[in-house]
Amino acid sequence: MMKTASFNRMRSSLIQGYFLALFDIKSRYVRSVLGPFWITLSAMIFIFSIGFVWSFLFKVPLSFQLPFLAMSYTVWIFFQGTLLEATSAFQHGNSYVRDRGANWLTFCFFVYFRHLIYLVHSIGVGLVLMWWFGMGSIAGFIEAIPGLVVFLVFVLLVVTPVAMISTRFRDIRAIIESSAVMLFLLTPVTWSPTILSERGAGFVKYNPFAQLMALWRDPMLFDAHAPLWSWSVSALVIALLLIANYLSLQRIKHVAFWV
Repeated sequence: MMKTASFNRMRSSLIQGYFLALFDIKSRYVRSVLGPFWITLSAMIFIFSIGFVWSFLFKVPLSFQLPFLAMSYTVWIFFQGTLLEATSAFQHGNSYVRDRGANWLTFCFFVYFRHLIYLVHSIGVGLVLMWWFGMGSIAGFIEAIPGLVVFLVFVLLVVTPVAMISTRFRDIRAIIESSAVMLFLLTPVTWSPTILSERGAGFVKYNPFAQLMALWRDPMLFDAHAPLWSWSVSALVIALLLIANYLSLQRIKHVAFWV
């Protein structure tokens, strides 16, 4: 009976979080001509600006650099935006919980779905560039689906533990912001791992986020199977996050005393 009640609360929080995210986006762009496609436009400006520069600096063909950067950067923005906003998810939802009896998890789902909707708006840039330059294949897209699902689950599982620890210790947000910049530089997002020497490839091999990216990016862009190492590292990360979520849910009632 308790498990059924917990499942119903989780489902209710998920649905409420989704509709809150839709409402927030609609209200944010209510008098805008392009609406959330302004995010797409800003991503396009960054992709084309950095793409041309990186192509020249690293002597990588533009036909490879632009699609690679577009897909990688769009997914990175989804992850980074979700991660950073998760640090203040409970603070922003505090009034709803106290005044309207909302569930704390609703605001974790709200953060996730808001950035997932932004991702759907922006991912078209990379897909168009892949089509334009003739990268990828139908078989590669199909093979990339499991890896993409794992990546989306990974981002979802990050939200609640980050929200919990950032609410309890307010300095965590600054640490996460600094770490996100470091992770961005060390992860093949704007640059391809193919430009690294054998010695430098270790930075990618032991970078869990890079391996999570490889799950979907290798099949989608390169028509290659995702390495077994990437699946192993990703499975370990997901397992650790599941444990972190379980522990977070056990203590979520304490959030009311922290905000």
